[in-house]
Amino acid sequence: MFGREPALWLGLIQSLLALVVGFGVDLTGAQVALIMGFSGAAIAVITRQSVVPTATIRDSGTSPAAIKAQANVNRATEAVEEAMKP
Repeated sequence: MFGREPALWLGLIQSLLALVVGFGVDLTGAQVALIMGFSGAAIAVITRQSVVPTATIRDSGTSPAAIKAQANVNRATEAVEEAMKP
């Protein structure tokens, strides 16, 4: 529903609320703050789900990129260990 633009939806919700209040719907400041706060929190949860990775490096351990990355780490570790030998 929100696609790649959850912040756009938050702006739309908050601007529509401001428009409604501006045209005379009788809401208290506390009610407006509650609606704005709730909508902001809901959109934040949706946004977090959109940007947090769903897999770790361990989960993708058999991909060619992961294998190459691990090989590079192993070579670097060996080089450091070799350099530290007396």
